[in-house]
Amino acid sequence: MVEDIRSACRAQFLLSTENDFENVHSYAIKIWERLSNLDSWYSIELKLINNIFFLFPLDTGTAIVERALREINKFSYINGNYRLKPAYLLNMTLLLINNRQFPGACRYADQAIQECAGALFRLRFAAVRACPAHIDWIYIFFGVSDRTS
Repeated sequence: MVEDIRSACRAQFLLSTENDFENVHSYAIKIWERLSNLDSWYSIELKLINNIFFLFPLDTGTAIVERALREINKFSYINGNYRLKPAYLLNMTLLLINNRQFPGACRYADQAIQECAGALFRLRFAAVRACPAHIDWIYIFFGVSDRTS
């Protein structure tokens, strides 16, 4: 796993400094060869994959994202995994926009918006439960003008 993280970092560095997709793709392939054979992806694998899937051809990247989203849903009870879903959806949106696949990009963007709205609701609920004495401040912070909403 450490070598995979190192490879992902090298790939990101090369991409940002040299914009050399061919060389960067070789790092992604190396990581993918190991991760694709795993039965399940957990938080570390999902975070790593989110940093490399866009280095593959669009159809391969899309298949990787769809599997990652299934894994996130399967293990949504694990702390923090739910935060990965909007990241994947937004990154996939950008990949599709870059490939001029606008209808697909809109679908992923809509899903990302729904996920973020759900996360905001969960955060608002947790804040009210944790600090009932500060409910007025919480409603102001989250931009709720009507306390019934």
